[in-house]
Amino acid sequence: MDYGKHRIRLIETMNEQILQIPCEMVKAELRSLTKDAKLTFNTQQEVPPELLTQIISKTGQTGWLAFLCSERKIDTLDVVGLPEIKIEKGEKSKGQRLHAVIYVLWQSEVKKGTTKHTSEEYYNIRMEQLIDFIKEKLPKD
Repeated sequence: MDYGKHRIRLIETMNEQILQIPCEMVKAELRSLTKDAKLTFNTQQEVPPELLTQIISKTGQTGWLAFLCSERKIDTLDVVGLPEIKIEKGEKSKGQRLHAVIYVLWQSEVKKGTTKHTSEEYYNIRMEQLIDFIKEKLPKD
C-alpha cells in the first residue's frame, strides 16, 4: 500500500510486509554489557493512523532493519535472501532478561518513592554500577 504524499509504503509480499518510511537516525548507542545497539529513528512525516497501528503491533517482534541514506526507495528485490532469524519462542536473550529484571526493580523503587529517574535513566545507572562491580573483580596487573 502506498500512502502517497507521505512517501510511506507498506509492501505486501507473499507472506511478509515490508515497511518503508523516510526517517532520520537520531541516536545510536552501544550497550556495553550486551554489545548490542539501541537505534532511535524519527520520521519526518505524519504517519497515517492505520499504518501507525500496524507499526505498533510489531513492538517486541524481531525482524530486519534496512537503512538507506538516500532518497531512493528500497526495492523488494533489495531485501530478498535475508537469512532466517532464529529465536527460540518464549526465550529471551540474557540481555533482554537483565533489562527486564532491572525494569522490575525500577518499578518497585518508583512505587516506594525511592527513585525519580525514568526507566531508561535507571537502567543506565544500574548497568554502570554492574560494570563497575565486575571491573573491581578483575585482576590488577
